[in-house]
Amino acid sequence: MSGEALDGAAVAMAQKGLRARFISAGVDPIELEDTLAQVSDWSEWRAAWTRLAGEWEWIASAGDRRADRETAADALLRSALAHHFAGYLWFHDPAEYATTAAAAARRYRDAMGQLHGAALVPFTACGTRLSGFVRQPQVGPAAGLVVLIPGLDATAAEVHAFSDAFLGRGLATLAFDGPGQGVMRTTTVPQAAFHEVLASALDGLEDHAWGSAVPTDRVVAVGVSLGGYYAVEAAANEERVAAAVSVCGPFDFSCCLPQMPPLSRLAWRHACRAETDAEAIDVARTFTLEPHVDRVQQEVLVIHALGDRIIPCSEGERLATRLRQVELLRVPRSDHVCHNLAPRIRPLIADWARSRLTDPHSPSAAVRDSAAMGLGRLDDTGPEDPDRGGNEH
Repeated sequence: MSGEALDGAAVAMAQKGLRARFISAGVDPIELEDTLAQVSDWSEWRAAWTRLAGEWEWIASAGDRRADRETAADALLRSALAHHFAGYLWFHDPAEYATTAAAAARRYRDAMGQLHGAALVPFTACGTRLSGFVRQPQVGPAAGLVVLIPGLDATAAEVHAFSDAFLGRGLATLAFDGPGQGVMRTTTVPQAAFHEVLASALDGLEDHAWGSAVPTDRVVAVGVSLGGYYAVEAAANEERVAAAVSVCGPFDFSCCLPQMPPLSRLAWRHACRAETDAEAIDVARTFTLEPHVDRVQQEVLVIHALGDRIIPCSEGERLATRLRQVELLRVPRSDHVCHNLAPRIRPLIADWARSRLTDPHSPSAAVRDSAAMGLGRLDDTGPEDPDRGGNEH
């Protein structure tokens, strides 16, 4: 597909529907507006974000020269995010996408190298070497481990800000670009049997120097969008997963795909390397929880935006009806993955994860309705805006 074919739809979606996603990932709102203002045609997208990444790389270098690790780490993280978003929907030039994704991965690795309480955990999955990033709370030993699982076109760098909520509650975190994600998209495709990938990551952490300090036998898998499927699939098949959270995840991805916005369908087709839409749906049929859900014994928190136009809320409701121990929170006035309500949703998830890891036999603090969490009324779906919602799977 040519770059011109994406011009109108992609620029319009970025200008209207993706701001909350960028900001919740850690992009400064003012810099975001400045960057988007440089993009009137899709051919300008990658260059605008790459310029922003370069500015932060210069700041990181200055911090390095002064031995200011905190400044360097923050700047490198911002550079990683800018490189990551520079490659967003950049399907028409695989070589440029590979260069951009590699730069994002390199800058995030550099940032983790500067942060206190962070370490690289290499492991092998699908015959490929992957890089996991573990972070530990600054005070006291970790009470458990949260594995953050991004969506289809998200990365470890994009969930970095999310991990702060868990670290502040005494939990360690682990994140990585899995098969078909970020830099791994150039050599791998998404894997329906995600528990095998997660098991390899946990094994790698156990073999790491930090293995004794991070409790890999007390794990909460937290997944967003397609990562929500991954989290529940892992709970069904990996005994070290003590609980799971699905945020706007599918029960059966093939049921969602035909009704998705065109750019979302295109993102999946490229990720799984399907030649046709029909082939893409065939691959999506393997991403179903039907064969797994009856084996899930753990508690699961299901959060879904009522107005989600990428993975409809009915998918979260379908999952909830099949689980033995489940809390379902349907969120009004929100977008896909609830990016626009991240400051409210993330603490809720972190509190739930901590309670499941530190006192698993106590009754869960039930999420009775969204109004109790300051998230609005369940019968208020908010304004009808077909462009609201991030394109993340």
